[in-house]
Amino acid sequence: MFRYVYIFLTAIFFIGLAGCSGSEKLEQEEVQLPNDEMTIVAIINDEKIHKSEFQELVEHRKRMYKEDGLDTEDPHFVRQIEEQILEDLISKVLLLQAAERDGINATYIEEHMNDIRHNYEDEEEYLKELKANYLTEKDLENMLKIDLFVERYLEGLEISVDEIDDLLEQYNGFTEGEIDVEQVRPTIEANVIQKRRGELLNELLAELRAESEIQILQ
Repeated sequence: MFRYVYIFLTAIFFIGLAGCSGSEKLEQEEVQLPNDEMTIVAIINDEKIHKSEFQELVEHRKRMYKEDGLDTEDPHFVRQIEEQILEDLISKVLLLQAAERDGINATYIEEHMNDIRHNYEDEEEYLKELKANYLTEKDLENMLKIDLFVERYLEGLEISVDEIDDLLEQYNGFTEGEIDVEQVRPTIEANVIQKRRGELLNELLAELRAESEIQILQ
């Protein structure tokens, strides 16, 4: 996977940050907007999510679950997949819009994109890596925008010594013998930081939803 870029993949699609759903009303219909070639499933601050993009991700997620032996023909389960994908897409759009407002646009990330390219022997290897990860260059740019924006938002995150010590004490209570505090402290600290990052990112998404106009039309 590409170097530098991890927030979008881990935060949005794998640890479920989109789970902080708002109070948007679900309309049980599909609408065809004037002068638009494709059906729209949602509009976020005038930006549209098309059914083609939505359905492609749904089918991809269903294939993944099917490979894990899950019943992807169950209507209730399929609906859960669709709802989660839509939440993921809305979160993606909200973060990209926020990144743009924060000045993280195509010009800003050009240098970072060049850094990524320089990690490859040539353009062919770089494009091969994109293809292997089912990404376009635009996908990578968007991932990087979100990555940079989130890192800027989380900059300065600090964990108190007391918070770490409290967890170490709890952990010690579940073990038969005394633990080597210095040995496990880095792991405990990393877990606390990861948890706090997730909480703060959830708070950010909740704030973005609250100040945005979101229409779900699926």
